[in-house]
Amino acid sequence: NEGMRIGGEIVHADDVVEVRYPYTDEVIGTVPAGRAEHVRRAFEIAAVYQPKLTRYERQQILFRTAELIRERRSIRGYKPDPVPRALLEEIVELAIGAPSSMNTQPWHLHIVTGAALDRIRARQQAADRKSFERIFETAEIGYAPAQYAVGVRELIGRGTEANAQEAVAWLQKAAEQNYAPAQRILGFLHGRAIGTPRDLAKAHFWWTQAAQAGDEIAREGKELLEPIMPAKDLIESRKLSAQWAQIMSEVAPPQARPEEKREMQEELRRAAETGDIARVRTLLALGVDAQATDKGGKTALINAAWRGYEKVVEVMLEFGSDPDFTDQNGLSALTWSAVNGHAKAAGKLVEAGADVNHQDRFGMTPLMRAAWNGHKDVVEKLLESGAATDFRNGDRDTALDIARREGYAEIVELIRKKG
Repeated sequence: NEGMRIGGEIVHADDVVEVRYPYTDEVIGTVPAGRAEHVRRAFEIAAVYQPKLTRYERQQILFRTAELIRERRSIRGYKPDPVPRALLEEIVELAIGAPSSMNTQPWHLHIVTGAALDRIRARQQAADRKSFERIFETAEIGYAPAQYAVGVRELIGRGTEANAQEAVAWLQKAAEQNYAPAQRILGFLHGRAIGTPRDLAKAHFWWTQAAQAGDEIAREGKELLEPIMPAKDLIESRKLSAQWAQIMSEVAPPQARPEEKREMQEELRRAAETGDIARVRTLLALGVDAQATDKGGKTALINAAWRGYEKVVEVMLEFGSDPDFTDQNGLSALTWSAVNGHAKAAGKLVEAGADVNHQDRFGMTPLMRAAWNGHKDVVEKLLESGAATDFRNGDRDTALDIARREGYAEIVELIRKKG
């Protein structure tokens, strides 16, 4: 019920516009419905406005903003030291000031510390180790997407100790099979001297290969690097590219064009969705990327889990597909199997280390999804696998709350016994 501001003054109007929460359509507030005189008044004020800052001062603000953006870093490795409560409160206070659609502020914050955090961490680390071991086996037999996945996990320390040098070695194996994502990251690591000495020629070379395969990020990196490269490094990169082209022409099969790769990736997703396990195996053996997504962010594994084809799920996992990868709504393969009541597919995913307590963008866990749709066998499987019953979704409901509301008495009893 906030007024609008014109020239710093709060102005109300007779008519209002309702503001609705996008997920429930609940009216959560109103704003004034502006009229023509409000618009005229705003333009009159704007016409006579005199800026308080000079052009130079405004320019300096923009320069400083650009500087701060360049200095920004993403931190994915953390010390085990406890974070002071005062600092946590300060972070939360800053976070809740972030803008949201129509100022709905649809977030719910949970701060977990102490023994509860230790339990969550231990459970996730165990799942990550299990997942890493499975992918590692596939990487060792030479499947490039799995080698790439191992390299990335070695780099960030997921499921194994972080080891940048080992990461480079695995990414190199995948890159040598013309796997563009590995070539892109390898270029970055050479450019930043992570796990390998700084070598701009190799950074440019690997980005060139990835760009030729249609990787836009690699193409942009290559174009940004070229103007600052010493001439000798640029010459060396071109020599490497010429040698690479010669080797590939002699020992490697012809590479599919980017559009052909996309068509094969789409065919893999369709085969997984229809349960065509023979075609899935054939396409994976040809090197089609198991992690490739459609416009909605769904992988072949998600499609197979969604339809309940547990044999296809098993094959996709064998070829290194990430069980915790999510679509654009944050739903994982396990979540989709829970939505549609596919207990066997869910079991395969849990065995592969899928996170049984993953929350999608709506705060829903696989257990909540299964309870909502009345899938008792999936609920049993998830509870046996350690699914927590105390998580809450965006509406503050637990799985037990949902099962009660939907009237699934047997599921209510299962969750109550576990809780």
